[in-house]
Amino acid sequence: MRKLTFKNVLYGVAQLAGLDRDNISTSEFARIRDLADARLALAWESGEWPDTLLVEERTFRPLWSSGTTYAKDAEVYYAKEDKYYQSVAAANTGNTPTTKDWWADASEAPSGDDWLTGTSYSVGDTVRYDITGKHYWCYLAHTSSGSVTPETSSNWTQLVPFDRYIAHEQTGETKIGEFLSIASKDPRNFTSIKEYDFELTGTGAHVAKDVTKVWVRGRKQRPLLTGDSHSSTSAYSSGDQVYFNGDFYEANQSVGVAETPSTHASKWTLVEVPYIFQGYLIRGAFADYLRATGNNELAAMADRDAEAVIAIEADKLLRQQGQVKRVNVLTY
Repeated sequence: MRKLTFKNVLYGVAQLAGLDRDNISTSEFARIRDLADARLALAWESGEWPDTLLVEERTFRPLWSSGTTYAKDAEVYYAKEDKYYQSVAAANTGNTPTTKDWWADASEAPSGDDWLTGTSYSVGDTVRYDITGKHYWCYLAHTSSGSVTPETSSNWTQLVPFDRYIAHEQTGETKIGEFLSIASKDPRNFTSIKEYDFELTGTGAHVAKDVTKVWVRGRKQRPLLTGDSHSSTSAYSSGDQVYFNGDFYEANQSVGVAETPSTHASKWTLVEVPYIFQGYLIRGAFADYLRATGNNELAAMADRDAEAVIAIEADKLLRQQGQVKRVNVLTY
């Protein structure tokens, strides 16, 4: 993706507004930044711009890692078996998911015979306990009794029905803003694919299909423009954003005093904005700048200029390059 440099947006708006671009005050910088951020939201979510989209294969839970310590009930995908598993104990480190005294098979509808007293149970046995109506996994071999039940004994762990969903934010993956389609294969490389229905819930996109992996086509979460100028006397926490040398950067870990994106690049992540939005951000932010200062008629004219610029970008994509996905022409 070709990326814009925010300094060009800042200077462009300043020149149109009659400001000295080399002496922009802190308050004017914050105003232009916030106006550009609002316009970026409009442009980003207006259509299926290639620079804002992702097509990626996803699993419903993170891949199992031997170096990760898993909590009780944590769920993982184990590629070797192409299956999902539920951790049955806390402090679960280095135990492969096929180890039955540490992991249980994950299932949307757990099943098993009714639990009985006076019965010998082995590791990996699954029962239904009629008192609770829930299913349990045996991870310590024992003989049951009236006092050693699935509900009261540490020999058992309750099975959690597996919820087949793709979260908007998954560890190590691109953050998803909106889901556009979910399919069986990469839609860029195959014409014969199965598209799956999905339902948006509070946890993400729920897929009502018994599959282990899917291909997601979606819109990335849009970048936010919120940072103030980097201070050489300040330390920063992970997630803090700064403006430095013409661009915005986000701290990806704790950053010490005077550790800049130039001197400690590994601690900072560039906030990437597609170049195709540069002209629209300049003219759109300028229109909103005029509106904020009471120049409504001039603002309306500037709005039309902004719409014309984004329409040109849409024309480049749709007509000149022959792409057929829908892109809206913005009107304010």
